Amino acid sequence: MIALFLSPVYLLVNFYILRWILKWMGACTHYFKKKWFRVVFIAAYAFVSTSLLTAFLIKEPVILHRFLKTVSNLYLGTFLYILLTVAVVDLIRIIMRHLKCVDQEKLRSRRTFVLTGTVCAIVIISLSVYGSLHARHIYKTGYDVTIDKSGGTDQSLKIALVADMHLGYSIGSWHMKQMVAKINAMEPDIVCIAGDIFDNEFEAIKNPDEIARTLSRIKSKYGVYACWGNHDIEEPILAGFTFGSQKKIGADTQMVDFLKASGITLLTDQTVLINDNFYLTGREDYSVTKKDKETRKTPSQLTEKLDKSKPVIFIDH
Repeated sequence: MIALFLSPVYLLVNFYILRWILKWMGACTHYFKKKWFRVVFIAAYAFVSTSLLTAFLIKEPVILHRFLKTVSNLYLGTFLYILLTVAVVDLIRIIMRHLKCVDQEKLRSRRTFVLTGTVCAIVIISLSVYGSLHARHIYKTGYDVTIDKSGGTDQSLKIALVADMHLGYSIGSWHMKQMVAKINAMEPDIVCIAGDIFDNEFEAIKNPDEIARTLSRIKSKYGVYACWGNHDIEEPILAGFTFGSQKKIGADTQMVDFLKASGITLLTDQTVLINDNFYLTGREDYSVTKKDKETRKTPSQLTEKLDKSKPVIFIDH
């Protein structure tokens, strides 16, 4: 429901951005002031900026729905860069208008406005391109953790921790192949996936069988384990906001089957003893249990019957 209340604000902000862009382009050259160009540009901007809503409402045909979702995902990131850049520039301009040391005539000149807008355009395009390229690469960060307990025959353990894969319209087979290659290159003892494997819609995944086969190629000594995250549920979502439901929410059966096909063991407030040396516990997601008006087990409850002399590793989104 929050998305509905924020929609007027979103429309006003887009009007502010559209007006700013048109004013800047008109200052650049008189060709951008022509009526036909403005009509086409406004129509194109309206289509892109409302794709968040149209993608949410239009489910069929699937090819159109996927196109709208892709457009909306790309636009949302760029929209934030545009808003931040333009807002900062306008704020600086307002401050400078009240400074006596600034040449006001030069500040208000067409040349200054064109130059300012050009710099903004370069910044926005650069950030958007960098963000798109950056998202295509998976990076590894290493941590050394010491536990003051004996691990039996496992005195050292290499764990590959993965989280927030968000498989869907933007993340797919290419990303997973890269991720699996990086994990296997590490030669981990165990792989843990800490939730948000999916992005609220299982149908958003293109070629799920192919991705499942890719994930099944993960190599580790003790296997691959996962817990759920707050996006691992089938729930309507608009611009990052979910809609309340009286029904009990939860993972789609297709999501569960996908994990099985991928060779991933799901732990939901469950514990397994690995090689008789250490425990691995996967917790339910807090926000999902809260929405379902349930309570997940506390760490004390989950470890109540465990041998506390052994290390206990938790996976929690």
